[in-house]
Amino acid sequence: MNIPPLRERKEDIPALASYYLKIYNETDKKLSSDAIAYLMSKDWRGNVRELIHTIQKVSILSDRETLTAKDFELGNNTITVTNKIDFKNAREHFEREYFSSLFKQCNGNVSEMAHISGLTRQNIYLKIKKYGIKL
Repeated sequence: MNIPPLRERKEDIPALASYYLKIYNETDKKLSSDAIAYLMSKDWRGNVRELIHTIQKVSILSDRETLTAKDFELGNNTITVTNKIDFKNAREHFEREYFSSLFKQCNGNVSEMAHISGLTRQNIYLKIKKYGIKL
């Protein structure tokens, strides 16, 4: 069975993106029409796996209920495997972005950050210090 790459099946992207957004998100986030257009404009060299990772990353980093093309454009300013970065540095980069975004979303409320992230307040304070996030 030969399945063509995702870049040759652009019409499948809206359904796949919506499906994986629903699976990997605890809230009822939606995709705007410009977000779908943005996703359809990409080549997806990594096929569905790359699309899934993009959906996961943006749904975590965005605090919006409806994801827009801007959310995906901002999400693409992060490290990708093609940058040839080791796992430790990639993880630190992700954590820095995640906790900075969470800090803004919670207006610096450490208790709320702990509740959302599932970490203790002490761990949140350590991450804030480690990544130089200003209280």
